[in-house]
Amino acid sequence: MLSPRTFSSNAKALKSREISRSKGASGSGDGDVAAVSFVDVNFSHQGRSILKDLCFEIPEGNVVCLLGPSGCGKTTVLRLLAGLECCAAGKILLGGEEVCSRERCVAPELRCSIGMVFQDFALFPHMTVGENLSLAFRGGDGKGREGDEIAFVLAMVELEEFAKSYPQQLSGGQQQRVALARALVSRPRLLLLDEPFANLDVRLRDRIRDRTLHWIQSAECSVLLVTHDAEEGMYMSDRLLVLDEGGRLVQSGAPCAIYGAPCNAYVASLLSEVNRFSVAVEAGYAITPFGRFPVGVGGGSAEVVVRPQCLRLSMMLRGDEAGEGSCVGIVEASRMIGGDSLVHLSSSLNGGRVHLHARAGGCFLPEVGSRVLLSVERSDVLLFAENCGMG
Repeated sequence: MLSPRTFSSNAKALKSREISRSKGASGSGDGDVAAVSFVDVNFSHQGRSILKDLCFEIPEGNVVCLLGPSGCGKTTVLRLLAGLECCAAGKILLGGEEVCSRERCVAPELRCSIGMVFQDFALFPHMTVGENLSLAFRGGDGKGREGDEIAFVLAMVELEEFAKSYPQQLSGGQQQRVALARALVSRPRLLLLDEPFANLDVRLRDRIRDRTLHWIQSAECSVLLVTHDAEEGMYMSDRLLVLDEGGRLVQSGAPCAIYGAPCNAYVASLLSEVNRFSVAVEAGYAITPFGRFPVGVGGGSAEVVVRPQCLRLSMMLRGDEAGEGSCVGIVEASRMIGGDSLVHLSSSLNGGRVHLHARAGGCFLPEVGSRVLLSVERSDVLLFAENCGMG
């Protein structure tokens, strides 16, 4: 695979935060006991294998995100940690103590302080919002601390005026925020979040997500987050764990490290929008629309992955032709999206056409049918094995 450039100042900020907060890229620091350890964990349901030989650690005080497609076992991992399921093989440790194996499974109420936000919310319908949170509160001292803490977390999720409302009087998004507030007010040592912001509108999601991250940092609790939103996972976490459809861990590491060097095309496409297509390999070179790239093997085919923001666009005048390392794209559509323009193009490839997306900063809206010049830095082209044995 060709090594891409480090991506954007946001990635550098993420990496900086990861370095400052993490006690170790692959586990806890010297002498420290990890908050969570999965050791060769397997889980099956009704004869179907869900998780296979899953191994990972969550260092104390770190936020780890599980990414993967629906049905890959992400929620199952949370249920195993919470004590709602037992593994078929391997073992799970919380703070160094074994809580789950094939031989034994510690009851949920006997595990360390765990806060949970699952997709069904599980609020008590006969209790008000305030009462739901009061039930979860830990450390009441009879001096008003409970009321202050509940008021604080309700304000954080923008629900302070709903303390006396019942769950059935709230929308789905509001109930989700109550479930999040209930988990936070308990001040858990370990926080399990299953798509905690999924039902919120975009701007509200950004605010609540940001406040939750600041709360996590101040509370210094360990977190395992499940999300389908790769951007959310990269924003929230110190470390990503990427699962495939079979429940196998295919790559783990700091968000910017995985984004910059995905191990295969599946991981690359999971983390961001990509242009992905197959090309021929001839005499050790992959033949792409953007030029020839060395791959170190004689023949076969390779999979090309290029992110839309890596494609550079410029308008072509009559008579202009593409040079080495560039190609001609025919505009099929162009739309303004936020501060960027998304341009749909088609280009020649192996006697046919390939559909491409390109993102340009600001307003760049060429007319349908017009010709643009496409080019890309070689370091931004990711090449992966298809059937030619490349690494």
